[in-house]
Amino acid sequence: MALHHEQTDPQRARRFARLVDEHGLRVLRFLQGMTGDSDSAEDLAQDVFLKAWAALQDLREELSAAAWLYVIARNTAASHLAQARRRPSQPLGEAEREPADPARPADETLPLRLAVRQALDRLEARDREILLLVGLAGLSAVEVAEMMGIGVEAARKRWQRAGHRFRQAMEEAA
Repeated sequence: MALHHEQTDPQRARRFARLVDEHGLRVLRFLQGMTGDSDSAEDLAQDVFLKAWAALQDLREELSAAAWLYVIARNTAASHLAQARRRPSQPLGEAEREPADPARPADETLPLRLAVRQALDRLEARDREILLLVGLAGLSAVEVAEMMGIGVEAARKRWQRAGHRFRQAMEEAA
């Protein structure tokens, strides 16, 4: 049976393991940034990697693995956020309630984390997304351009403008 062979193919499994090892944590952080909720982000990350496993044969060599994976993550997050808009507002996610570093007191990190989250929430989804892809996930302008189907200069310009709007939102929050 072809499907069974695909699922047990050691080369496919190694390729997938490499994707998870290289991008798993950054995908999770991207999803946390998009949703503002650690629990939802973890669920979405599992969905992303299940979809990646199912579509691994579609990964083209000319498209970077990171860009391909973030297209899946981006679409998964967009679906989740669209569903969330149709539901009543949720309380702050775990990411806002706990300090980033348990060794640091919460009163040092929580106000900044909340300000960053609020500033990100004030941005349009398009701006928030590019900031998270470049700043948090570490994608290059070339990868973002491939992923979004735009030119490299357009990706750089979007990132620059989004950064400016984020700084403005942070100043307003201060």
